[in-house]
Amino acid sequence: MRKAPPGTRFFGKVYVVPEKTPSGKPGEIIAVYDRVKLPNREELPVCFVSGGDGTFAPIEEFKGDTALAPSVTTGMVVDRWPERLYPGYVP
Repeated sequence: MRKAPPGTRFFGKVYVVPEKTPSGKPGEIIAVYDRVKLPNREELPVCFVSGGDGTFAPIEEFKGDTALAPSVTTGMVVDRWPERLYPGYVP
């Protein structure tokens, strides 16, 4: 598995999907990244989603407007954003 070099910054959006997962968790967090800034390089476009193999960060519990979830997860380069975020959208 390749890792981004230290100092790499990813830019994008984080979504909370408050629908129960197949494992019974109260929801999941999906982060989509559309830009990356590598150390000593210009910003570049990317299509990268947190949660390798389609298993995104499961939410352990909700407390008001706050979701408790793992702070570390895997990610993958994709050719389109997750369908559940943008139904029918194909870039």
